[in-house]
Amino acid sequence: MIVRQYQTYYGVHFNHHEEVWAGNTYNKLLVKEYPHQDISTTDTTDATEISFLLPQMYMYKYYLDGVTDGWFTLYNQDGSNSATLNSFTVSLIKTQDVPSAEVVLGSKTMSLTSNNTINASSYIKIPIFITLDKQVVEAGNKLILRITIDTTGGDVVFSHANDSTNQDVKIKIPYAPTG
Repeated sequence: MIVRQYQTYYGVHFNHHEEVWAGNTYNKLLVKEYPHQDISTTDTTDATEISFLLPQMYMYKYYLDGVTDGWFTLYNQDGSNSATLNSFTVSLIKTQDVPSAEVVLGSKTMSLTSNNTINASSYIKIPIFITLDKQVVEAGNKLILRITIDTTGGDVVFSHANDSTNQDVKIKIPYAPTG
C-alpha cells in the first residue's frame, strides 16, 4: 500500500527574486504559502505559455503517484470583446540543472468546444487533473508546472496574483516516499 502525502502549492510571479535552473531564469515560482502582500509581484503575464518552478526538493528521492489537481486562471483584459479558449495543455515536468534535460512526468491536453468563452474584462478558471503513475523524482531534480493555451479573440493573459483570498494558480501534488 502506498501512503500518499499531498502538498499544495500556489503560483506567484516575483519581481525582485529569480531562480536560475537548467539554463532558464524563473520569476514564476510555486510556493507553499502566499508571500507578504507588500512583496513586489506581478498579477498577469501576456503569453501563450508559462512555467512555474518549484525551487525546493520535497525529499532526497520520492515518487509522484496519484492525481495532481488544482486550477489555473485566465483573464480577458479586453474591455469590449470576448475571447475563446480553444485548447490547453498542463504538464508536470522534472528537470536536472542541465539545459534541455526536461522529462514530462504527466500531462493533460484538452480541446474545448463549449463553456470556453471568456467575456470582456472577465476571468475563467480551468481545472488541472494530471494522473501520475509512480513517477520517480531523484536528488538534483526540480519540478516545473507548465501551462500552454490556445485562444482566439479578446486579449487573454495568465493571472497569478499574490492574493490568498482569490487563488489564481493552485496545484496539489501527490508524493509517495520510495522504499
